[in-house]
Amino acid sequence: MAFGNYKSFSLAILAVVALAFASNAAEAQVNPFCNTATDKALCTSMVNGAKTQKEATVNAINFTLEKAKLMKPMVDGLTGTLPKILSLVSKDSLVQTCNENYESLIEDLVGAIEDIKTGDKFNSVPTKLSAVGLTDCADSLKDFSVVSPLGKLNDEINNYASSCLAVARQIKELKKECYRM
Repeated sequence: MAFGNYKSFSLAILAVVALAFASNAAEAQVNPFCNTATDKALCTSMVNGAKTQKEATVNAINFTLEKAKLMKPMVDGLTGTLPKILSLVSKDSLVQTCNENYESLIEDLVGAIEDIKTGDKFNSVPTKLSAVGLTDCADSLKDFSVVSPLGKLNDEINNYASSCLAVARQIKELKKECYRM
């Protein structure tokens, strides 16, 4: 009987040790540019093996840009998915809001990449990345009680943008370190 208790105890210890090794291995796989990201695994996949901070940021933004481009057919087809009960003015307003919001999202992502490539002299990349999303569109749809996959996609884009921002903000921190020297 006593031997059975030791065996159970040994198995429990072994399980704890195995879990500790597994969690350390998972942490070791996080890209160093993603240490401040909320979703480190997502961020690591977005930076795609980048070797430099600039490359990591551009990779993360390009990842987000590609995902955002997949939303275009939904934004373009929004009119056909709106409830017939909505007035034409309301439908037009919703479609215009979503189109403008989508165009702004793309412009902010492309602009952030351009700013990085030219040295971001005005530190505008974090501002542009903070503005990324379809929040106005999602909020407008919600205000009219319209159920649309754009709301869920907005949440996804916000998660991607959050990772982009985490990586990009490290560039700013690196610049501060250079100025202190």
